Amino acid sequence: MFETGDAVVRITTRDIVGTVISSRFRQSGDDWYRVRFGATVQVVLEADLELFVQTSSIESLIEAGVYSSHESLARRLTLAKLQSPLRDAIYSLDSSRTEFHAYQFKPLFKFLSSDRNRILIADEVGLGKTIEAGYIMREQRARFEIDRVLVVCPAALRQKWQMELSTRFGEQFEIFTAPTLRAWLARDDGRKRLQGIVSMQTLRTENLLEQLEEKAPSLDLLIVDEAHHHRNRETAQHRAVRQLTITSDAIVFLTATPLHLGNQDLFNLLNLLLPEDFDRIDVFEQRLRINEHIVRAETALRSTVKGRVSVAAESLRRASARPDTFGFSQNKTYARALARLDRIADDDIAGIVEAQEELSQLNLISHVVTRTKKRDAYPDAAKRDPVIYPVIFTESERIAYDTVYAFCAEHYTRTVGNWAAQFPLIMLQRQMASSIPAMLEHYREVIRGSLRTRLF
Repeated sequence: MFETGDAVVRITTRDIVGTVISSRFRQSGDDWYRVRFGATVQVVLEADLELFVQTSSIESLIEAGVYSSHESLARRLTLAKLQSPLRDAIYSLDSSRTEFHAYQFKPLFKFLSSDRNRILIADEVGLGKTIEAGYIMREQRARFEIDRVLVVCPAALRQKWQMELSTRFGEQFEIFTAPTLRAWLARDDGRKRLQGIVSMQTLRTENLLEQLEEKAPSLDLLIVDEAHHHRNRETAQHRAVRQLTITSDAIVFLTATPLHLGNQDLFNLLNLLLPEDFDRIDVFEQRLRINEHIVRAETALRSTVKGRVSVAAESLRRASARPDTFGFSQNKTYARALARLDRIADDDIAGIVEAQEELSQLNLISHVVTRTKKRDAYPDAAKRDPVIYPVIFTESERIAYDTVYAFCAEHYTRTVGNWAAQFPLIMLQRQMASSIPAMLEHYREVIRGSLRTRLF
């Protein structure tokens, strides 16, 4: 069956290739060959050998039953993952000093499934958006060579970002000021390494903005925290971030308040992130109108109310009842989701999970936006039950409160449109609501201090 020089494998270990180095010989009534496997020579029964056939893909190897042991299959799968990274495998899972929370990997999986690697993470406050962005950065680094990463955030958060990236991910980032960033940009040749943090206030300075608009640096990854601050197209910081998004391979926006924005502001933000998908406000508003029904269906499936599946099915039908349905009537995922909802019951957990996945695919902005709420992340957490306790003021407390209230009301009318002047007035009212005696004592000391300053 074999000749000297043939490449062969054992039937029991097909991933180890050997070379026949002798002609067949008979021994004890059987046919044998001498085969060199690496540095060793073994005598192998002819019936235990077969010719080695070079195959082109792991799928064909598995279909042909090439593997006979867990170890050999695991080695080949590992090689395949290294040669061509998979979208549903996390390569950097143990590369951070963080507690494991499953919901924090949701943005990472969505980012990996995106063809354009752009995502808006809109989790509620306190769920760890910084960590989620860090996971994306570490995963990108595990898959590719990324040498140019820039974090844009409010000035007050620069040190927080620097500390979080260092302590949790072992990443050392430099905080840039306007002069240091201008100097770096002047020296940049497109290959210079960058691990930087810069404030949005710095980016909007006139000289730096002009430099960015003349030649923005190419970036492997851009992270923009508190991204809603850049939604106004008329501002300098919007222009600055716009330039950075044009030259960035991957982008992560972070904000806790996307749904509190008006349609125009949310559109501006998504247009900044993914202009090819969000280029017209009228089409975007059509998306939102249809998306309301998809979101209601998703919300119904997450609830525990009786008849949740039928409520979800009815909401989904309404999504295709409009003339501007973005082709839902011909969408196979839509048809599959509707058919599933028509046949499953409220207690069919597996069916509901499948339907939720299909609804997520139908959501018209879910390919770029991911949002986790605290009640979804921690369903067993204690729920707050607010209770109103009526408070009866004494005569002196009522005089104090009404006096401050009248002062604030008068100054509100004088400062309409001037948010900087109105904010301290809001703080006065909050302090009065918190503790009238403490507030009065505090401002009594402030007044005394200002008198001493003027006198001495």
